[in-house]
Formats: sequence, C-alpha cells, structure tokens
Amino acid sequence: MKSRAPFPLQPHHTMATPHQAAEGVIINDPGQLNALRRYLRDDARPFQVLGGGSNLFFTEDFPGIVVLNRIESHRVLKDSNGETILELGAGLAWPAVVERVLADRLYGIENLALIPGRVGAAPIQNIGAYGIEISERLVHVRAYDLDTGEWLTFPAEACGLGYRDSIFKHPPWKGRLIITHAALRLHRRPQPVIRYQALRTYFSERNITHPTPEQVFRAVVDIRTAKLPDPACLPNAGSFFKNPVVPLAQWEALRERRPDIAGWPVEGGMKLAAGWLIEQAGWKGRRIGGVGTHQRQALVIINYERRPGREVAAFAEKVRAAVARRFGVMLEAEVEQVAPPYPRLRPSN
Repeated sequence: MKSRAPFPLQPHHTMATPHQAAEGVIINDPGQLNALRRYLRDDARPFQVLGGGSNLFFTEDFPGIVVLNRIESHRVLKDSNGETILELGAGLAWPAVVERVLADRLYGIENLALIPGRVGAAPIQNIGAYGIEISERLVHVRAYDLDTGEWLTFPAEACGLGYRDSIFKHPPWKGRLIITHAALRLHRRPQPVIRYQALRTYFSERNITHPTPEQVFRAVVDIRTAKLPDPACLPNAGSFFKNPVVPLAQWEALRERRPDIAGWPVEGGMKLAAGWLIEQAGWKGRRIGGVGTHQRQALVIINYERRPGREVAAFAEKVRAAVARRFGVMLEAEVEQVAPPYPRLRPSN
C-alpha cells in the first residue's frame, strides 16, 4: 500500500479537473484492505475510491484520501460445456479485458468495446452499449466492507442492476464497499448480438449478413471512435446525462409538438434520447469559456481547457436548465460529482 501526499488528481480522472487530494493510496492486492480499513478509521478524514475515473469528476480539492483500486488478478472459475466464467480483478482496464477475452475466443462482451474505466465500475454502473448490458453477463461481485471488515459476495441477481444503476450507488453500500472482483459468464460458441440499429446499419452498408464477434468488436470500435472523443485528447467523462424516461402521457404531448422526437418503450414509459434533447435545445457544440459540449455528440461535455470542476458543474446545470425549459424534461446526470459531504468511516472504538 503506497501513499503519497499531496496527491494530484488530474491524471487519474478523465474529466481532468486540476485538483488534488490530501493523500493518495494505491491498492494492488486484496490482502492490503484490512490495513487500509484501519488506516481510514484511525485517520478519520474523508475518502474516495477511484478506479479509472471515467464517470466522475472532482469539483474542488479533496480534503481526504483517494484510494486507487489496482487489483489486476485474472482467473478461470469454470470452463466446461462451452461456457467460461472468468473472475477479474476490479483494477483491470475494461477495454483491455474486452480485447483479451476476444483474443482468447471467449465471446459475450464484444459489444462493450472501448468503454473507458476499470472492471470494478462495470457492475456499479451496469455498463451497457450497442445492445448489451453487463447485467446479462455478470455472475457475481466480490467486495470488501470497509465498515465491518467483512468479505461479501453479491450474486448478479442481488446487485439491483438497472439502467446505469445498482445497489452499489445507494445506501447502505455507497461509500462503504471496495469492489475487488467481478465474475463474467462468457461463451466459446459465437453468439453475436446485432440488435442495435447502428450495428445493423454498419453491417448492411458492408453487405455482411452474419458478422462474427470479431467483426462486431470492430464495428463498435469504428462507430464509437467516429462519434465520441478520446478522453486522452479531449477531457470528458463520456455521456454526461442519462437518457430520461417520461410517462406515456408526456411522451404523447411531446410527440404532438415534435413528431420527429426519438423514443423507445421501456418499463414505466418512454425513454428519450438525451443527446437529441440537448441538441434541439441549442447546446450541441456550444462552449462557455473552457467547457462545452462536443461538436458531434451533444451528450458529451468536454473540459477543453482542464478547468476546475465547479465550472464543469455550472456548465452542465445550464444544459440541464435549457432542456427543462424547452421540453419540460429534467435530465439526470450519469457522471458523478465528487463534492461535499464526503464519505467517512466510523472512528475506531
């Protein structure tokens, strides 16, 4: 367990706000977590666990300890009857995992290519793209409870996985667990999923009727790189807002005003395309100072000049307010703001 104080945060989250933490700790092995728990309890400062930092940003200097999860183990739990269950360390980079399993001819997550971040964030966010969510592949999550010092295993069905949601984002688990491993069920027999319209269009244009998983992977990479900015070049945290779900009555009213509005049925109503709403509200490609929306994808907020997090938050609120005025729809942020009040452990008795 390595420690550094002060600890620069900009290199460790993709929005690249120029803040620092009072201290940074790196966890490479689950065996270090008991010592970490004692340290956090005795220190009594706030803490924040950080993986790839691709779905959050800091609004100010962090007055406590940032814990970098770099547990990178990889083991096979089962390999029989054409099914393989892999247990992956939470600190593994997700894009590299997708490439590695595909190279090993294991199939099922090729649609999730190029999603930034690390394995530990996959169940927290229930990451999904191009017709697949991790909930369809997850077997279990292993985690360490910083409050009690216990090791816990959550079967997939107990994780409360929904649209960019899980039990890990809510009390009593938020700010209490360190996810150490996630197990995925993959297959030896190719089962390409191409139900997403962009994929169907991609293959139709190329006269490919029965794509392989490798071709699905390449299609996803091509589509993503064509419309989404690389965080290494333009600091961003991907889709900043969730696609909102509105009641059917509101959907009908919106469609009467705007017949071209995009939506698809889900439980509880109709899901709208947040990017379309932002664009129609006049905020696609718009910039205030060093922060703006992307020219090709209005759903992505870019921190062009690596400005402080409060400026990113203020810009996001302006976008949200504009959509609310234009459509009466309140966007919910998918990206988390690390801001007070911060989580702390209960002090030792």
